[in-house]
Amino acid sequence: MEVSRYRPLSDVWANVLAALICIALAAALDGSDWVWATEAGSGFALACLFDLLIRRKPLPAKLADAPPLPVGTLDVSDSGRDVFTLSVSALVGFVGAAAAAVVLFHYDTAAVLWLMGGVAAGSAVRSVRDSRMLARWEECNGRVFIERRRGTPSWYVEDPAAAPLDAS
Repeated sequence: MEVSRYRPLSDVWANVLAALICIALAAALDGSDWVWATEAGSGFALACLFDLLIRRKPLPAKLADAPPLPVGTLDVSDSGRDVFTLSVSALVGFVGAAAAAVVLFHYDTAAVLWLMGGVAAGSAVRSVRDSRMLARWEECNGRVFIERRRGTPSWYVEDPAAAPLDAS
């Protein structure tokens, strides 16, 4: 089985990069009107509010339920690749949502890109919080790995007393 380290900071960098690209595209389309920057603030606030209102299983509960790593597990972690693939998928998602809003509802393209840039930045807030919590948790309990598959990823915790994983 192949697993990789769980790094919420990869999500932070991916969302921040997607936000910057969306905002740069919006500024390029309508650079003379910076009033649209309030759209980015609104998107940021909406993403943070959505994060507070929608109850997902919190990180401590996921970590408490995580079994130890199975024997023979291969660590295929690559933080550079993770940030790149997450950035591309986040950018495609946000720009795709913006394009759909423009085509379906005839909204102003620059305004929607400003809004999506704010939503992308707001999405990074939970990942920052998770990253800080995970760093403290790993100090006592061992490193956290995930096996990304379709659907829900499987979480595993490395036993600090066990032999190190095979690295590729």
